[in-house]
Amino acid sequence: MTGHDPPEYPFSPEQNEVKDFAAEGIDVRPLRQVMADGIAGKSMDECFKDGKHPFRVAVVCAMWLTGFDVKSLATLYLDKPMKGHTLMQAIARVNRVAANKKNGLIIDYNGMLKSLRKALATYGQGDKGLPVDPLFDEDQALAEYAASIGKVQVHLTTVGYDLDALVRAEEGEETWGELLNAQNAVSTSPENKKTFQVLAEDVFDRFRGLFPNPGVFKYEPQENAIAALYNLLQKPKPKVDITAIMQEIRGVIDMSLDVAQKGVAKQPSKQYDLSGIDFERLRAEFVKSPYKETAVLTLQERIEARLALMMTVNPGRIDLYKRYQEIIAEYNRDKDDAEIQRVFDDLIKLHDSLDQEEQRYVREGFNSEKELAVYDLLSKDKADITKGDIDKVKKVAQELMATVEQRRHEMGDLRDRASVQAQMKAAIIDRLLEGMPDGYSSDDIEARADVIFQYVHEMQSMTLQ
Repeated sequence: MTGHDPPEYPFSPEQNEVKDFAAEGIDVRPLRQVMADGIAGKSMDECFKDGKHPFRVAVVCAMWLTGFDVKSLATLYLDKPMKGHTLMQAIARVNRVAANKKNGLIIDYNGMLKSLRKALATYGQGDKGLPVDPLFDEDQALAEYAASIGKVQVHLTTVGYDLDALVRAEEGEETWGELLNAQNAVSTSPENKKTFQVLAEDVFDRFRGLFPNPGVFKYEPQENAIAALYNLLQKPKPKVDITAIMQEIRGVIDMSLDVAQKGVAKQPSKQYDLSGIDFERLRAEFVKSPYKETAVLTLQERIEARLALMMTVNPGRIDLYKRYQEIIAEYNRDKDDAEIQRVFDDLIKLHDSLDQEEQRYVREGFNSEKELAVYDLLSKDKADITKGDIDKVKKVAQELMATVEQRRHEMGDLRDRASVQAQMKAAIIDRLLEGMPDGYSSDDIEARADVIFQYVHEMQSMTLQ
């Protein structure tokens, strides 16, 4: 319960209920008020449709069984005899699509399998002739669950790891060591890691559909091993600062060294002051690590996330992304120890250049990265630009961003408003015509105005999301 919740569970009214419940020592009037006024200013319907609201369980008789659309609803418990169109409407409550919702689950306490097949035959036929029975027995489901585990085992074998090694490992340091070995194996490429995650999620989905069928317990050791590796691979959304990246790489290397040299199970990695990080020491530790693929993929994922954010702020940084792609392409062509070491060094150097790039707007005399982005768009493909013209373009970039911010404040949202977009674009063109050097033709200015308008539009869209 939260501070916004009513003191008890509200329910629909019935005749003479105040008197009847009072005889039992219960005052239902506050609950009637909740039914009428809702929770924290929102109606009961709205609260239940909100997937993030704490009102998550409802026992219904008729009103919400048909025509009540709750996209996030994932589980329906049936304990009421139904058939035909009413049954089809009821089970349709859980088939809506929502973010992070994989499927709908129906728990039948009333044995309505026969009624459901009849309803599907009547209402699920459509224009395709006789329908295929979507309901199969649990023996078939169990066989498909076993097959999904087999697919995970095959995939791990293709990347050089035997799932049985993790299944057989003794609990403690041996299990942790095998988990690191498995993680390193699936980290040979982003595709191998993603394939494992997709196959593992299929195993988990099938398990949830079968549980508590006793047949699933036969595969419990394999399912537990798959789940342990899956959970190890799940990490928060990549952070994009060098300290966080290097701290995680350092943690991966330290864990591997502890397991390989000391035989001590490593839990959460230590915290390091990386303000004066010794990169040569880090490289030396990387050389000794038996889990190089894990470290490289971790650094690769973090750099890619950082570059994506940096390019969103300034599209002119495409050359940095091309350099990253070249490094990864070389890594994918040849993965011997020397190549892995070289790729790690190249990724570290690329990160150094990203740090420098993020501070370039200060060195260039701008107040923000947006001003630098506009300057880059205005000076792109102008190799012969003079020092005097550079200063003019910088001034235009700063004044243009000030104009854009002022007009955006006055005109509001640019999205889906053609008149406002036209006014903004005209303001950009006017500012460029007024301040750009003579070396820029009218056609050139108009083309660059289009690019800058698109940049401004995209940046506002990101801000409003």
